[in-house]
Amino acid sequence: MDDLPTIMWREGARPFAEFEADERGFNNPKGIWGKPVDIMFIGDSMTYGACLPNRDHFIAQIRERFPSTLNLGAGGLGPLIELAQIREFVPRTKPKYIFYMYDENNDLYSISPQDVPDIVLEYGNQILRKYLADDQFSQHIFERQSEINAAVKQFADQWIASTLAEHTPLKSLLRPLELPLTRARLQSPSPSIEPSAPTLNTHHADLDHHSGQTDTSEAGPAGPDARVDYFEVFKEAFSKMVQVSTEAGAKFVFVNIPAHQTVCDGIDHPRKRQVFDFVQKSGVDFTQTRPSDAMSYSLYLRAGAISARGVTRSSVTGSSSTWRLRKRLRVQMVQ
Repeated sequence: MDDLPTIMWREGARPFAEFEADERGFNNPKGIWGKPVDIMFIGDSMTYGACLPNRDHFIAQIRERFPSTLNLGAGGLGPLIELAQIREFVPRTKPKYIFYMYDENNDLYSISPQDVPDIVLEYGNQILRKYLADDQFSQHIFERQSEINAAVKQFADQWIASTLAEHTPLKSLLRPLELPLTRARLQSPSPSIEPSAPTLNTHHADLDHHSGQTDTSEAGPAGPDARVDYFEVFKEAFSKMVQVSTEAGAKFVFVNIPAHQTVCDGIDHPRKRQVFDFVQKSGVDFTQTRPSDAMSYSLYLRAGAISARGVTRSSVTGSSSTWRLRKRLRVQMVQ
């Protein structure tokens, strides 16, 4: 929600990380919307600045030199939501540069088999698929901030109410009895019901993904659909990001954030090279962030959050990455 104090989780004995959300709910200084934008950052929690005080975040360091820097990062975002952000916000803000912070850890694939990549989860949403199917599709997010605030408030109120109800003293006393009582009520197991196969869509490997068809089904929580080529989905989403950015007059820069296992264990995903080759052949600028050492990166990403030591050590990492981004920006601004 916009214009509200936003509190992130805490790490160890450190204070809670917090910031004052901007006019649209993002982690930016107030008053940035409506002004000319030099740089826009698109990304997930790394870009958002999860668990970090803003003064320690790399975007705050870049903002020291380029005050008109707009951060649209948020936790859990993947390529399809990021395409939607670019479609909704770039034509209205017309930034000079867009830094797309691609996260190897979970955007397109995950080295850990138990983790479901963001693109798989997002492709299960029919609204997000419309941004792929129709270049003119828009939810007109820019004009609907009051509706968004109301919807988020309603969701938060319902979640808080249900959570409080679950933690009442009586509920806590009865919780140990719930499982035995439930088992006692179950007279016999229900017959197994096989889920129906999902409707074939335009990105299934056995279909032409330019056919123009659109699947309106919702993906379940089971994970990837083996018939969908998610690399093709990523390629199409990425190409549309670049197209919208170029049409708005922005310079698009791909920034790779290396996977935890790559830095700490030397393990690369089999498709990493494919992604890099595709991006570099697209003609956009390409760069990578590099942690100062594996230990700082391991601490930074431990359990998907930033540890107390990781916050301190990641400041070194952030400075190194920021130096590379600022150097590139200085060169491009002069050109």
